[in-house]
Amino acid sequence: MTREIERGTYDVDVAPRGKDSSSTRARILEVAGRLFVEKGFEATSVRDIAAELDIANPSLYYHFKSKAEILDELLASSLREVQGSIAAAMALDGEDRLRQIVGALVDSLKVGNGIAATMLREGGVPSEYAERARSMRPPLVALLGDSVPEGDRELRIAMATGAMEAAVRALMQDAPEGATFVARLDDRRELLVETILRVLS
Repeated sequence: MTREIERGTYDVDVAPRGKDSSSTRARILEVAGRLFVEKGFEATSVRDIAAELDIANPSLYYHFKSKAEILDELLASSLREVQGSIAAAMALDGEDRLRQIVGALVDSLKVGNGIAATMLREGGVPSEYAERARSMRPPLVALLGDSVPEGDRELRIAMATGAMEAAVRALMQDAPEGATFVARLDDRRELLVETILRVLS
């Protein structure tokens, strides 16, 4: 199932460009992620990102072909966070597996200053990215498998997803800065995980 999710949404195999440029790429991703969270993807220009980094636009384009490519890599990082924990969860059973998967989904929302969470904010990312995120649901349902009661599986997962989305929107409402959102999510992580587990179990 990890492989299915890997194929289904984002290309997570980002080719390395050499050690000399890795630090600059990391800085670009950090700054762009923060601006996307705070201002929204559409409202953030390449010029904004370059200005924050104090570099010229062509220097940024050397590392990334477009603003969309930056967003792709940021979202891929969030997906990798889920995949790593899911791989570890495969060795577990029952509630332990479910807890690992739910925890991974919550933690993935913190990557890149909360870039994945901006999908829940109107205008946060282009609609096609939100559609890609929704395409994750069928493989996720299959991945949860026997950990969720079969009779109400679809309903429980829909309720759990709704609870997570509502919680994220509430945490983001008064936290325009990504770092503030991540801190709030950290503070309430266990509450959110336990609530989702109660819905699913």
